[in-house]
Amino acid sequence: MFSRSFIKFFVVFALIFSSASACRFWQNGGTPSPTPTPFTGEELKSEIPFAAAEPAVFQAEIVITANETERKIFTARNGVNRRTDYNFGAENQVSNLQTDKNYLILPKQKIYAENATSENSAAVDDWTLFLTTEWLNAKTSAKFEKLETINNITKYRVLLDESEVSETLIYFDEANKIVIKQEYYSINGEQKTLNFTFEIRNLKLQTNENLFAVPTDFKQISIEELRNRLR
Repeated sequence: MFSRSFIKFFVVFALIFSSASACRFWQNGGTPSPTPTPFTGEELKSEIPFAAAEPAVFQAEIVITANETERKIFTARNGVNRRTDYNFGAENQVSNLQTDKNYLILPKQKIYAENATSENSAAVDDWTLFLTTEWLNAKTSAKFEKLETINNITKYRVLLDESEVSETLIYFDEANKIVIKQEYYSINGEQKTLNFTFEIRNLKLQTNENLFAVPTDFKQISIEELRNRLR
């Protein structure tokens, strides 16, 4: 999951967190916004001071905070099976289940639909990208400065293109080999403001098989009807 496109994801969010784009993300009550368009121009590679790999089996909550608003995404993987719950725990939760087929599920309404086009697979990948590393496909330079290691969590300060108006703090779990938190700051003189945070909570290196099956008491409807209900 931090596939080679993750650095694009990381850089884009670092550059837009203080703009209206972040606000529009929170205004979308359904599925998340698509990945921003990649940068153009000559590729510049950055040296990442740590290596990570996505666990083959895990589950976790990704908590995204912006403008004092918090949203949760639940993500789980067991081999080729994946599940992502957007607006996790809320009335408007939407679940995307990928096994031998692709399903969209509305848990509160106990309905689901088979999504033959797998149109949500790209959106799912956007969020699972947060859990692994292959950051070497950058379209900008990133300077990593190791700050400290406490209880097996190493904190890095990241500057994009040696910017003086923004910085990012990354927290790397040395035991599980994943990034567990990212904080995006804007800087104005001596004032530093936290604008955007990604954080992994409740990480477990195991899953329940029920996560990857549609409950038997849920009613199947057409994908068109499910889309209409989402609207």
